[in-house]
Amino acid sequence: MKILQTVLLLLVFGLLLASAVRGQGPGTIQSAGASSSCVLPPAGSSSICIAGDKILASTNGAAWVQIGVATAAAGVTSVSVNGGTAQTGAVSLSIPSSFIGTSFTVTPAGKIQ
Repeated sequence: MKILQTVLLLLVFGLLLASAVRGQGPGTIQSAGASSSCVLPPAGSSSICIAGDKILASTNGAAWVQIGVATAAAGVTSVSVNGGTAQTGAVSLSIPSSFIGTSFTVTPAGKIQ
């Protein structure tokens, strides 16, 4: 009888422990070669898809959203000196000391005079 009570006690304890440690909700992790192979989860489920080209997440069956996206900083995209041809990319600008003045103005169009 004591063995039966011990087994039942362990069973109840195990069931209580299992219900306390379960996850917050249904979810899956997928692995795909390309992000186009990721299968959208049904409504009410969430999923993460680790593809060869990006990592995607879907919460509650919504459309895939790329996570960990690097954004480029906004800034100067080209330089033009005295109305010359605009230079883009890594621009090296050398200004002779005879052209450097002590005062300048900026026009409403953003030009320096």
